Amino acid sequence: MIVFESFRERLASTLESIESDILNLWRKTDLTEFRNDPHSQFFVVTHPYRWKPLPIEHKAAQARLLAQYRHWFELFQRCHAQHSGDVQTDIAETNTRILGAIELQSDWGTAATFEENRLRLKETFDSFRSFLQQHITDGKDFVVVPDTNALLITSDPARYADVVDSSRFRFIIVPTVLAELDELKRTRSAQSVGEKAEKAIRIIKGLRKQGSVLDGVKVAKTITVQMIPTEPRLADLPSWLDADNKDDRIIASTLEIQGAQPSATVVLVTDDINLQNKAEMAFLPWAEPPEPLAKVTTAVAI
Repeated sequence: MIVFESFRERLASTLESIESDILNLWRKTDLTEFRNDPHSQFFVVTHPYRWKPLPIEHKAAQARLLAQYRHWFELFQRCHAQHSGDVQTDIAETNTRILGAIELQSDWGTAATFEENRLRLKETFDSFRSFLQQHITDGKDFVVVPDTNALLITSDPARYADVVDSSRFRFIIVPTVLAELDELKRTRSAQSVGEKAEKAIRIIKGLRKQGSVLDGVKVAKTITVQMIPTEPRLADLPSWLDADNKDDRIIASTLEIQGAQPSATVVLVTDDINLQNKAEMAFLPWAEPPEPLAKVTTAVAI
C-alpha cells in the first residue's frame, strides 16, 4: 500500500524544516547590543539588539533557505487565496516576519537572547501552523487526477481504486487532458494511440447519460467522476508555471483542485517522469497508472 503525504502534510513538514533551518542559521552568528557613546553629543534612538552579519561561508545556505521558503509560501498562499482581507493581511505580515528572520533583519522585536528570539519565531510560525491545522479531518478523502497517458493506459475510473487503495474517491478530468485526448483521436499519428484515445473519450462521453459531469456522476456506487470545463488561472498560481506548457497546465489545474479541497489528498496519476518531478515540486502526491486488465484469450480445440 502506498502511503501518500498530502499537500497539507507536505506543507506542514516543510514548514517545520524551514523553522529548524532558521534556528541553525542564527547559531552561525550572534547578537550584539547597541550602546550610545557617552562622550558623544549625539544620542541615537534605535532598537537595542541586533544580529551580527552572517559569516560569508554561510551566505549560500541562507540563499538556499530563502529560495526554499519563497517556494513554500507560493504554494501555501494558493491554498488560502479565498480568505478575507484581514486574513490576507495577517498572512502577509507573518510572511514578512519570516523573511526578516531568514535575512537576519533586526528591529524593535529583536530580543537580547537566542532563546527569547526562538520563542518569538515559534509564535510567528504558529500563525501559519494554525492555518494548516484547519484542514485536518478525521478521515482521508482522496481525489484522483489522471493525466492523458494514464487514461490511455486505463480509461475505466473504477480501476483507479488500486492507486489510492480506496473504493471511495473523486475522479477529476482536467481540460488540458480532455483537449489532448481529442487531439490524439483526430490526428491518429499512431493508430494504437488514436484508438486508445477514442476509447477513453467514448467512456467519458458515456458518463453524460448518468447526469451532469460538471457536478459529478457516480460510478461503481462510490466513485464520483467530474470534469472541469475551464482552464486554470495561472496568474493566481506559482510563478514557475508556464501557461504554454501542457504539463504545467495540468499541475495548475491540480493545484486549483487542491486549493478548493484543502483537506483532501489530491493524487496526480501519471507515468511521465517529468510531470512526476513537477508534481513533487508542487508538493502534490503522485502515483503510476493502474496496469490495464489483461485480455482474456479463448483456446480453440482442434
